[in-house]
Amino acid sequence: MCNKNFAVLLESLLRDFFLLACNVIVFYYSHIMNTIVQSQQPLLSYLELFFQYLAESKNSSPKTIENYALWLGRFVEFLWPELTPNQLIAFHILNFRLHLKKKALSIKTINYHIVAIRSFLKFLLRNDIDTLAPDKCDLAKIDPRQVSYLT
Repeated sequence: MCNKNFAVLLESLLRDFFLLACNVIVFYYSHIMNTIVQSQQPLLSYLELFFQYLAESKNSSPKTIENYALWLGRFVEFLWPELTPNQLIAFHILNFRLHLKKKALSIKTINYHIVAIRSFLKFLLRNDIDTLAPDKCDLAKIDPRQVSYLT
């Protein structure tokens, strides 16, 4: 009698464990598929969400958002509007930097563009969208400012 009860209990526990394992697998599979589908949307489709995030969550000023829109707009336009976050590689950033240099922009201005890109990439990663790691976007070295004194 005791062995039958134990066998029934064990069978019940195994069935519950199997169902739980199946639910966990389905959940993770759907999460992974959702992330893959999200990361296949063009970069351009995430910009408006990013600007809303800057305004509402980061409390950024309208001028900051305007500048980020200009810099990221140049970036997306340079790349290709249909490029997806998971297609972005460090070489794209390097090419964009060289493109800005050819337009005779200062190193400081180019760095502003890179800072905006890094912030955008961090936003994407925080929202589970696979993309290039922001730390792969290095800033250029800038000579220290020369301070002149009145004598």
